Amino acid sequence: MVQWKLPAERRRAGAASNTGRSLAFMAELLIMLLFFLLAGSITALVFVRSYTISQDAAQKQEALRIAHNAYEVARYAADRPEVLQSVLKLSEENGIYTTKQNDVSLFVSILETLAPAGRIYTADIRVENHRGEILTQTKASRYVSFADSPGGN
Repeated sequence: MVQWKLPAERRRAGAASNTGRSLAFMAELLIMLLFFLLAGSITALVFVRSYTISQDAAQKQEALRIAHNAYEVARYAADRPEVLQSVLKLSEENGIYTTKQNDVSLFVSILETLAPAGRIYTADIRVENHRGEILTQTKASRYVSFADSPGGN
């Protein structure tokens, strides 16, 4: 059986099938666009996190370097605070020696303990960032016998 269609009916039938195809194409484009936006946002997030981790690692490495320097000085001069102050460029405030370098602060407190034949000087070394978080902390001790100390007992 042959169906005869008028020209206007043919145009309407063609438009309906094209509309279905264009809607499917548009939906596919939107899904692809959303996928690329999601992939781009994940990539940006990875780069931001890696930058933040890199900055934190650099700050912790700087804190370790400062604490190591303070440990070496305190190990040999914990009984002489003036040497600590001059070498590490510390300022004293209420018995705690402090300095600030590159967004980190160094705190050194010295505790003197009597031993049977001398004194033990313990330097508590702490490095904090600008938010007050402790980045590293260590102690250095020095024993000074009564015979070695100036003035005896």
